[in-house]
Amino acid sequence: MEKISGRITADRKGKETAITISGRVEDYKMTLLVTWLVGFGFCGAAVLYYLLFMPLAEKEKIILIIFMAFWLYFFRKVLYVYRWRKWGQELILISEGQMMIKMDIKGKGKEDVFELERIKNLRPYSDKSEFLNEMSRAFWSMSGETIAFDCEGRTYLLGIQLTPEEAKSLLKSLRKAGVPAE
Repeated sequence: MEKISGRITADRKGKETAITISGRVEDYKMTLLVTWLVGFGFCGAAVLYYLLFMPLAEKEKIILIIFMAFWLYFFRKVLYVYRWRKWGQELILISEGQMMIKMDIKGKGKEDVFELERIKNLRPYSDKSEFLNEMSRAFWSMSGETIAFDCEGRTYLLGIQLTPEEAKSLLKSLRKAGVPAE
């Protein structure tokens, strides 16, 4: 097991390479995320209580139902980020002419498999203005991918919120494992 950085490890066995990128953040950031999640949950519960048990005019009910739909959407998003930060990892397995990428949370997640011969243009990725780039790297978000590659006319991203040094080391490890750069 080779430790590439504090968040990235690589395990090479013969022609197979398994790279793991942890989704964990510092403890104080997890505490902030949990505090925000609990506070947001209480706010939603209060509005739901008001909607269900208080006498309201028809227009007020409609407004609160719409509010609750938005609240539920964002609550699910933040809950997913919490689960990602607590148990999540990006798994990259390179073997037998294929690369598998999985966004894994406690053993569950979607796997994408790519033929190595079809992968082109493995590169660092930054597609946004500096402000948007910094916002996508916020610990409460699930964006900020740092590596891109093309396969069958489509661009794929990986390496969520890696530092430039970590992204460079990951690119080097991917190329060493046989992922084509061109």
